[in-house]
Amino acid sequence: MVFTMILIVSVPSCHCRKEVIPSEISLNDSAIAIVKDLYLWEEQINKSDINKKEFSNLSDLMKYVRNYSFEPVFNRAVDKWSFAVDKKEWDKISSGIAGDFGAFVFFRTSNDLRIRSVEANSPAGKAGLQRGWQIIKINNSSDINTSDNSIDFILKALYEAATVTLTCKKEDGTVQDYTLQVAEYHEKPILMDSIYNEASGKVGYVVVSTFLGTPAETFSEYERVFSKFGNEGIKNLIVDLRYNSGGYIYFQQLLTNYLMPANAQGKVMMKQVYNQKNSSNNTTAYVKKIGNLNIDKIYFLVTNFTASASELLINALTPYYNGKFNIIGGKTEGKPVGYSGYSVGDYYIFPVSFKNVNANNEGDYYDGLTLSYTRTDGIDKNWGDRNENLLGNALSLINTNAPLAISGTLDRNAGVNHKINKAIFNKTQFTGAVQMRK
Repeated sequence: MVFTMILIVSVPSCHCRKEVIPSEISLNDSAIAIVKDLYLWEEQINKSDINKKEFSNLSDLMKYVRNYSFEPVFNRAVDKWSFAVDKKEWDKISSGIAGDFGAFVFFRTSNDLRIRSVEANSPAGKAGLQRGWQIIKINNSSDINTSDNSIDFILKALYEAATVTLTCKKEDGTVQDYTLQVAEYHEKPILMDSIYNEASGKVGYVVVSTFLGTPAETFSEYERVFSKFGNEGIKNLIVDLRYNSGGYIYFQQLLTNYLMPANAQGKVMMKQVYNQKNSSNNTTAYVKKIGNLNIDKIYFLVTNFTASASELLINALTPYYNGKFNIIGGKTEGKPVGYSGYSVGDYYIFPVSFKNVNANNEGDYYDGLTLSYTRTDGIDKNWGDRNENLLGNALSLINTNAPLAISGTLDRNAGVNHKINKAIFNKTQFTGAVQMRK
């Protein structure tokens, strides 16, 4: 896994425990001891042959651990996320600073590469690149398609090189070259926010791109956006989480407190449930309503890349918006679990160690959250364009009580384009729900 896009902050710090295993014991044995104690499915791992296995590195060990997360209802091992990372790499990741071009891509068709997202503070953002533009050349090469050679070229050019020249076709049909240099920048937790004056009243729209970043900016941005929505009397709110693959649970809970209705004050928001050996770690978070935003109906825009802490947000709010809740887009990742980091030599390991449930004790969505309406991502339009497919569907529901007609493939696993986009996403994005000290 290459972490180049969404990064984890160190303040407040990740809940990374100090090493407690004697140094003379091998790293594998140290990690195995931690896993056998803390893994959510510790009964399965303790019955496994893991002590007899030799692993060349801790990453391989953590991938092997995933096999022991069998859930009978789903008839499979559900853990896809336990991982290990070098401490130096983690320190870089946890700095909250990215070092890349800040332009991230998906294939719309097998030879149509689009900018799916741009970080505002990045080189691409400062140069004016926008979501939805088509990339027709990379370093003067127009050989852009979903073949293995082309994918390898695209990934190296966009996510491993120090400089790149992109030839972009804009929405108006004009073509322009942009030469970008890698630079460090702080990511923004909110990519955009807007208010639409509809016949039904004012509608709020916000793109929450991550639950990672610096606490100061996250607190400030939430306060700015949701105070504005509250002061404007917003009753219909659209929350765009389509590429939000998670981050810190603390930030997710903060946003949940802004979005909860006033009558939820003091009630259960969510629970963290550990394995039976560590049940004393179980915690319950209660609603502490923030701000004056009181929404009648809420609409979430999601895709197959919406994961973890984003799903926790939706799941936590579900009991309190009965009949006033819509989830529009593609089936989500299906990650109702999270982890903390544990020190092993020069590495941190992150075994899945807790499950999250809402006030109704619901949290077994390993196949993704249930959608209200299945619709495709409008990758050819910029954020906030009311003609973009997911946003357009939400506005149509608000204004006419009916969604737009279905267009495009709806199968989460259909076609080579989705599988390739998933591979690109995994190369550039952290997926997880990380517990941290407040």
